[in-house]
Amino acid sequence: MAGRLLMPDAHRDAMAALTRLDESTLTDLTKALNEGPMTISEFRTVLEHSVPDAEHLTEALIAFNAWRTRKSQTVAESLPALLASLGDNLGDSDIRDVLDARASVLLAKSGDLEYAHANVAQNMRIITDVRPLFGDNPDPEILASVISHQLVVTALKNDELRDIYIALDAEDLDLLGEQVERAKKKDVKVRAMLNLAGIAVADWDGKD
Repeated sequence: MAGRLLMPDAHRDAMAALTRLDESTLTDLTKALNEGPMTISEFRTVLEHSVPDAEHLTEALIAFNAWRTRKSQTVAESLPALLASLGDNLGDSDIRDVLDARASVLLAKSGDLEYAHANVAQNMRIITDVRPLFGDNPDPEILASVISHQLVVTALKNDELRDIYIALDAEDLDLLGEQVERAKKKDVKVRAMLNLAGIAVADWDGKD
């Protein structure tokens, strides 16, 4: 008996709806998703032309491919567990080609690579603080003040969010800005090099 693939109800319903599409629609959808790497938003836009719940189907398809990739399984090997999980709303259409479409597989793999790091940044902000310096006499007065900055990085580690605090001064801010600009320039140049080589970039975050 095939095992069951656990998934949220919304994902299950979206996948079940996929199995009820007609053959022509599935063929067109597979063709569109095989055209190459896509961002999440581009992937969702393609699905919107064929299914009512493109948002949850996007999440479900990528999650399925990430799951089977981690288990080193083909679509054919993983399909029984998926179908066993879809319940009574399961249709008769063959969805193997859609499940194995290039765009979905690449998004799943790029997402896995991104989240394979020890800490994955979710958000960041810089908090600026001004602290007065008082004299030592009984009636203290403000003699000076200190401006300090704190970089707060909210990172995901082992499925838990944690805040990392890093103290910065004015020189650190300049250095941070320089490094960010340098990284952005390297990103542009590497993308251009890959483009000339005919190698597509699989972007998880939506950058073109």
